[in-house]
Amino acid sequence: MTIWQVAAGDGNHDYANVFLRFGVILVGPGSEGDYFLNRDAYEFRESWPRSLAENQAIGDLVVLKRAYGRDAEVIVNTIWRLRRVAKWYNSHSSDVGEHEIRTFLIVPLLISMGWAEQKIKIEWNNIDVTLFDAPYSKQSNPLLIIESKRLWAGLQYAPEQAMSYAQSYPTCKQLIVSDGIRYKLFHRTGDEWSYAAYMNLLAPKRSHPYEPDVDGAVSFFLALIPNGNPGSSGDANE
Repeated sequence: MTIWQVAAGDGNHDYANVFLRFGVILVGPGSEGDYFLNRDAYEFRESWPRSLAENQAIGDLVVLKRAYGRDAEVIVNTIWRLRRVAKWYNSHSSDVGEHEIRTFLIVPLLISMGWAEQKIKIEWNNIDVTLFDAPYSKQSNPLLIIESKRLWAGLQYAPEQAMSYAQSYPTCKQLIVSDGIRYKLFHRTGDEWSYAAYMNLLAPKRSHPYEPDVDGAVSFFLALIPNGNPGSSGDANE
């Protein structure tokens, strides 16, 4: 799988919504028309449009770099770094504890997605990781809880455990269970929880590998962005 980063505008224009609405990527001047119908005309132009057109494959991820493009760069760079860590952990799983999984895999991913440290609590009320709607205080409301497990210890029963914690917090509409490599996302509607998305850090796919009703990595990452907007979670000054 390849992760592509594409500018969706500049400081004055933001075309991200156009890209998403029409399912297109606008790359290069486009003065020669459709690339596949006019390959020869693009031969001596910059290689970036040609590389994207020729090499992009189903299952690749495209990160839109908006006016606040630094956030996209942080996410991409963090994912690649976490993949390297995860590969090393994968070969030393018997010596990797749950605390290391949380500290070096799960929390760095949350921060890269835009969650401020002040909105993250570790081992709060017996919950491994809790994400709040505001910098933590006694008035803060949990939005998402994460149950972490040792690498390859199995996630089969982890959702039930996380759901039991979430019963006490009606503001918590999402939960995740993870061993640092595999992530399962669940959404709550009323009193019912549904398995919404799956993401394998070492082999992310657009959909679940064998459950047709479960989305994949793209839906997982979108759901993890605070308020659906990178950088909206607040900063150290809050």
